[in-house]
Amino acid sequence: MVERFRMEFLQSVRDVPIANKRVRLDALEATRVKLQEMIEMLTTVNEGDRHDLLMCMRRMNETICVAREEMEARPTIVNQIGQVNQYSGLSDDEIMQRREKIIEKIRSGTGLLTVEEVG
Repeated sequence: MVERFRMEFLQSVRDVPIANKRVRLDALEATRVKLQEMIEMLTTVNEGDRHDLLMCMRRMNETICVAREEMEARPTIVNQIGQVNQYSGLSDDEIMQRREKIIEKIRSGTGLLTVEEVG
């Protein structure tokens, strides 16, 4: 049962395009290119478009910041799935045994688990 759930969950995550870092970066790049074109167009128009130019420049900076955050190391669902994958080689029975061990330790009153005890 756990194995089936795990496979269904991992597949459903991969099916959502925005869950893919490359898809997000491509969308950010498309936005950046569009903003760059608008900025170039607005700099050749009249002074009345100054507000629009400033808004486009602000959006450009925001887009670049989001892209930088996307590229820097930070926890993502893929990393979190990687943490779950430490259990991917275990059978359902082994996972249930670990679960029971954790519950037993918590109920014993100490509530403290070492890394070895968890997994």
